[in-house]
Amino acid sequence: MPKETRKQEIIRVAAKLFKSKGYSAVTMRDLAKAMDIKAASLYNHISSKQAILQDIIIAIAEDFTTGMQNIMNSDTNSIGKLEQIISLHVKIATENTDGL
Repeated sequence: MPKETRKQEIIRVAAKLFKSKGYSAVTMRDLAKAMDIKAASLYNHISSKQAILQDIIIAIAEDFTTGMQNIMNSDTNSIGKLEQIISLHVKIATENTDGL
């Protein structure tokens, strides 16, 4: 498994903070404190708190889209596909409970 980049670490830590405190309540200073760095240092890797949230949402959406494409392209019958879609949804939801 490749080493986590600093940006990926920031996104992972931010996702955990967003989950525990709520997106609106988390500041860039909170994130910097959780990472034990200066808030200004965060901006070397990301442009804003909104950009972090966007990255989180896009990553989850891409996982879901890829899973859906694989299911739709399979030779499984309609009931089987529906079961796989439900499983995919549950899998993605449970994998993202503690951040990315």
